[in-house]
Amino acid sequence: MAASLASLPSLLPAPADRGGGKPVCQVQQARDAYGVEIVTDGQNWDETSLNVVLDALSRLPPHVVKQLGSRIHGRLYVLSNPDSRSLSGAKVYSSGANFYSNNDGRNELVLYPNQGTLTVLHELGHAYQLRLTPPGRYAWVFFQDEMRDFMQATGWRLVSSDADVAAAMDQTQLTFAYDGPAVWQFMSNNDRWRTMRTPSPSSSTTRLS
Repeated sequence: MAASLASLPSLLPAPADRGGGKPVCQVQQARDAYGVEIVTDGQNWDETSLNVVLDALSRLPPHVVKQLGSRIHGRLYVLSNPDSRSLSGAKVYSSGANFYSNNDGRNELVLYPNQGTLTVLHELGHAYQLRLTPPGRYAWVFFQDEMRDFMQATGWRLVSSDADVAAAMDQTQLTFAYDGPAVWQFMSNNDRWRTMRTPSPSSSTTRLS
């Protein structure tokens, strides 16, 4: 999937002209075309990084774009800073990272500065995947039919009980088994030390960080 996306020409339209030869602000373009709010105050954006976000959004299927926000957490906010800080200023990770968070009851995607299109697509996948989970309860995505259908189609089994899922914060606290072909092994550093527990379907499709 990543290779096919990388080989596609950019679907990002040329910036429109509002008169005077000035392009439409990328922040307004993200808001108008995709319903996504790019946060600029206190963030580390440049023109290239903003265009990468727009490019990534332009490559998503329309039905995914429409569901990046949710009735639970509202529209998706996209931030870029080297400190892993959410809108509230909370430091989610000890060092710079790319991640989705709804810890504060908002849909937030935080990017380390100067990321590429595929990285942004990866994190947008989390925003879509976790859009209906309660704040900070990312493991609850495994209660959803959409995720269970994916697991069945791709050879994954959730070994943990429903009670384990209800008590867990994310997939790292759950156990999975994989019966499909050897295509999902060791997808991330986080999974390398979990060889006895098998990398999760959440990390195989779009990791939580």
